[in-house]
Amino acid sequence: MRVLGRGLTCWLLLVPVMLALLAWPQGRGFLSQAMIETAGRAVLAAAGTTGGGSLYPPLPVLLTAVVQTAGAPLGLSALWAPALASAMLGALVLLSWYKELVRPGSGAGGQGYGPSAALAILALLALNPLLPRALAEGPGAMLLLLGATLVAQALARLRLDDSAPGMMQLGAALLLLVLSHPMGMVLALAALPFVALAARPSSLAVAPWGYLTAVYFPALAALLSLGFVQAVLGTDLWPARALAGTSGPEAALIALAAGLLALAALLPLWRLPRYAMPVLALLGAALSACLFNAVLRAEPDPAIAALPMLAVTALAARRWPPSARRVPLVLLLLALTLPLTALALRAHGGAESRAWIAAALPGAEAPGDPLAGDREAAALVAGRGALLVDTANAPGLVALLGSAEGLLLPGSPERDLALLSGRSGGVISLMRREAGPSISGGWPLPVDPVGAALSRQLHSPPLDGKSMQNAGNWQIITFDRAETPR
Repeated sequence: MRVLGRGLTCWLLLVPVMLALLAWPQGRGFLSQAMIETAGRAVLAAAGTTGGGSLYPPLPVLLTAVVQTAGAPLGLSALWAPALASAMLGALVLLSWYKELVRPGSGAGGQGYGPSAALAILALLALNPLLPRALAEGPGAMLLLLGATLVAQALARLRLDDSAPGMMQLGAALLLLVLSHPMGMVLALAALPFVALAARPSSLAVAPWGYLTAVYFPALAALLSLGFVQAVLGTDLWPARALAGTSGPEAALIALAAGLLALAALLPLWRLPRYAMPVLALLGAALSACLFNAVLRAEPDPAIAALPMLAVTALAARRWPPSARRVPLVLLLLALTLPLTALALRAHGGAESRAWIAAALPGAEAPGDPLAGDREAAALVAGRGALLVDTANAPGLVALLGSAEGLLLPGSPERDLALLSGRSGGVISLMRREAGPSISGGWPLPVDPVGAALSRQLHSPPLDGKSMQNAGNWQIITFDRAETPR
């Protein structure tokens, strides 16, 4: 209990530090599209619906919904709920790294660090630009990093003891990966041959397919279950949106810059295969996932695609063989990764990473508010009554409203009536004013299912009970309650 109490205290102290890393760029106008989508989907999840959108990935949305529900009585904004969830996960990742760094062991590559050296290493890992960038991306990216950290630790321990609990830990870590972020699914797929590389040769000699099946069964079962639910609901398992751009070699370059310590650790570990093979396997998995992403198109920003390399770097620092020069060398290499990663991020990062850099640098021009076009409409329609909007493709508007109350959600009779009739008394309809259906961050939207009904409302003959107005990016159409649908 005393150890648990100390861990909880350290976690509570780290959460404000993570929030401070988030608050600076967010206060200067940066808000990632993933953060906006998570906030909007969490509002709908708290109401017991997906709003017609995909269930995948479920964990960040469910976690944010819990934080929103718990923080609502305290006045927590729906848009700040994913930021708080991201900070909580970031503190958990740092605690996991610290616990691994100080964990006692035996033999070359097995001994832990003292508290002072571990704190210095932890500080340099936390200052790597990929970590605050992941914090600003949202809880999905932090769950991706946490899953990669647990996979790295499980692989390293499985090579040492080859026990059933180790296989269960690795299976649970892969399950966390695939349910947290699309890039986690790519990483789990890319890690398949490298999991075999890191395993003990004796395990593979006895039952190679049984070994891999036992490790990957939880993740595969979860994906099949999600696919079944999505088939019943009639929606897509993978989010139904094609990326305008993708990342591949750019992400690998950022990963190499962040993984300098992991690459250097292979030299002193080369004669110790029980320690070198997990590091080599994780390096291969992280770089392969970056390249696979160019084909699978799971993550458009190279910085987020390269994020799992931070977990590999933390493990490599732990596995560096003990010597008189161990701590200075590890600290020096980690210090070198900071400018290298920053330069790689500036040169090869995606549009959102460049916007985050502009918001993080005091002298740079702050990015514009991505929700500026939604705020005016949300202020006009909040609390006015039944709102007909494509909730799956309007996460910003839903998050600004802060509640699903008043929204005509998919499956409700009122929404079906409004969609079928094209007009309904007392319903306020909202349709985007842009020339084409698009959303910031390079994600083209699918066809708006509400668009046909709203188009009929826009082009129907003028009626006494019909009013239209523009607000930000939205056109708002209102029918008086006296009008009967037809």
